[in-house]
Amino acid sequence: MAELVTAAEAAEILGVSVHRVREFMRRAEDPLPSIRRVEGGSRRLVVFEEIRPWLRRQAERDRPEHRDPRRLAS
Repeated sequence: MAELVTAAEAAEILGVSVHRVREFMRRAEDPLPSIRRVEGGSRRLVVFEEIRPWLRRQAERDRPEHRDPRRLAS
């Protein structure tokens, strides 16, 4: 079974706020991999092993040659 971490733990790993991690998890395109856990409540936990590959994809996506030229003009 995959190791799961809380949004707070993922935020510490990524160096961002918990709010930002939750935004990453809700993205329509390439969300931060997470699993809904229901144990006396419902919350999403981040799949620890997927943080690094997801982060690499974000870095690749943000490289200038992959950006939309219309975004660079503004």
